[in-house]
Amino acid sequence: MENPTTTFLSRQSIRHQWALLLLALGAAGCAGPAPLEAVAVLQHGQCQGVDSGVTRVDYADLARIRGSNLLSLSTPDRGETGNLLLVAISRGEQPTAGYALSLDSASAEGTKALIRVRWDSPSADAVLAQVITHPCLVVGLPSASFSQLHVVDQDDDELGRLTIQSPNAQAASRSRAAAAR
Repeated sequence: MENPTTTFLSRQSIRHQWALLLLALGAAGCAGPAPLEAVAVLQHGQCQGVDSGVTRVDYADLARIRGSNLLSLSTPDRGETGNLLLVAISRGEQPTAGYALSLDSASAEGTKALIRVRWDSPSADAVLAQVITHPCLVVGLPSASFSQLHVVDQDDDELGRLTIQSPNAQAASRSRAAAAR
């Protein structure tokens, strides 16, 4: 004869195992984008030579963007950015001071990455210097972990997209350009 206590425990164990399995499957299906380690390398109000939108830059570009020169500082060769992919984000010229971009978050899902930035603009009644500004943000991301980059602001307005070439494709492109010269 079957022991009722053992039967009850067996049924509880089976229910418990099914609940854990369903929980695990549900969590895996709802995983969504993973956080991406990103750093604001440069946040400046008077950027030079940065177009509106999203542009890939390297270390050699940082001083130029800031409007200065690097003196007696060793930098990686042009095109090399170590373990960081550097991306300049801009909304172009602005009519007054008081505009700024800041890094909010970054995430990746598969081969696609998303950067969320905060676009701050002055209030309508603010008293501001009447000077043309060109705010930008340079963000550093882990390189080669994705092939598509999408940048949006806090309202989900798109600031730009960028296709990222693999390091091997970049090297081949540089070689072809050098051979063509």
